[in-house]
Amino acid sequence: MDKPRYAIVLHAGAGESWIGDAASRKATESFLQSLVEQSKESLRAGRPAVDVVADAVAALEDYPDFNAGKGAAVNDDGFHEVKLFPGK
Repeated sequence: MDKPRYAIVLHAGAGESWIGDAASRKATESFLQSLVEQSKESLRAGRPAVDVVADAVAALEDYPDFNAGKGAAVNDDGFHEVKLFPGK
C-alpha cells in the first residue's frame, strides 16, 4: 500500500496559555487525537480535503477548552480579552 500523501496538523493554542487541571488536559489531548483519527479516516474514504478541514475547524471551535471563534485570548480570570497595541 502506498503511503498517504497528506498531513494533518492541528494548532490548538500555545501551551503556556493552558487553563485547567491535569484531567482536563488529558481529555483535551484525547479529543485532539480523536479529531486527527477522524480526519484521517475521512481523507482515506475520499472526502474532499476542504470538507475535512472545515469539519476539524468546526470541532475545534465547538470544544469548550479552546477560545476559537471568540476573537480574543482567555486571560487568567477565564474571560476573553483583546489587547490592543498602539500602531498595530
